[in-house]
Amino acid sequence: MDNVIRIVIVDDHEAVRDGLSALVSNEPDMKVSAEASNGQDALERVRAVRPTVVLMDVSMPGWSGMTTTRKVLEVCPGTKIIALSRYDDPSVVRGMLDAGVVGYVLKQNASGDLIHAIRAVAAGKMILPSEKHRTPQPVAHDQSSESREEDPGDSLSDTEQRVLLLVAKACSNEQIAQSLSMSADDTAAIKNQAMRKAGLVSRIQVVGYAQRRGWID
Repeated sequence: MDNVIRIVIVDDHEAVRDGLSALVSNEPDMKVSAEASNGQDALERVRAVRPTVVLMDVSMPGWSGMTTTRKVLEVCPGTKIIALSRYDDPSVVRGMLDAGVVGYVLKQNASGDLIHAIRAVAAGKMILPSEKHRTPQPVAHDQSSESREEDPGDSLSDTEQRVLLLVAKACSNEQIAQSLSMSADDTAAIKNQAMRKAGLVSRIQVVGYAQRRGWID
C-alpha cells in the first residue's frame, strides 16, 4: 500500500470527475482518495488526504486552476499537480507552470496520456503536451518583415492576441473571460503576460498597438 499513488481529482463537472475516477481506478498502483468540484473544496481535501498527485482543472468557477494550484502547494508542497485543460495555448501552459504544476494533460487526450503522466510526475518527472510554449510561433501581420526590426509582439499566441484585441475594445476581464470561455483569473494572467511580451503598460498603449497591427480602425 505504501507504493500506491493517492490522487485527488478537482473538476467542476461531475461527469469529468467520474470519467477520470474510472480511468484511474483501473490501475492497481493508483487510488482516488478524494474529489472536489471547486478550489475551496480542493484545498480542504488536500489538507485531509495529503495526496501524491492532484489532477487540477484549469478553468473552474471561483478560484481558477492557477489560484487553486498555488494555494494547494502552500499547504502541501510535496504534492505533484497535473493540470487538465481543453487548451494547449502556450500562455495557459506557462501560467500553470508558473503556478507550480509539473504536468499538463489535454482532457481530450486523457484516456491515452493521463496514466503515464501520473506515474511520471509521481516519480519526479515533468510532463507537458508539447514544447510549443517554449517557442511560440510568429504572428502574421500586414507589415513587411524585411523593412523593420523584430516586434516583441510577434511571439504572442493566438489567445494572447484575442485578449489584447478585446482589451483594446474596452472589454473588462469578466467580459473577456466570458467571450473566451475562461476564468477571470486566467484571463487577467494572460492579459498581463501579453502586455509584458508586447511591451505595453496601459490600455491606451494596447489600443495604439491594435491599430498599428490592423486589428481595429
